[in-house]
Amino acid sequence: QQTCIVLYLLGWYDAAGLRCQLCLFHPHHCAAEQAYHLSNLIAIVCSLLSSVANQMLIRPIFKRKYSEDDLCVMWCIRIGGVCLSILPFTTGLCMASRSMLPLPALVHVLAAIP
Repeated sequence: QQTCIVLYLLGWYDAAGLRCQLCLFHPHHCAAEQAYHLSNLIAIVCSLLSSVANQMLIRPIFKRKYSEDDLCVMWCIRIGGVCLSILPFTTGLCMASRSMLPLPALVHVLAAIP
């Protein structure tokens, strides 16, 4: 899902995308439109939430008392699982051009962290 959404965003809204080519032939079709408008954001958020939902199904073994090391390992595994789950989307954000992103420098840094 994430890969398809990223390919759609890159293929349509990128500087050399289909939308830009359509504007060459039919300029009246080209209103100011952002890649991350409401319907695209809803699709992105639903896709990311569905990919992270598996974290709610997997839970650690129940113990009466957890040590600090147990809690640290448990949270590191959870954060690693979330980063791995959203990897296709963050990779697509890193490959996106500056013209497509609202705050390009900040988005590229935040997408590169996971």
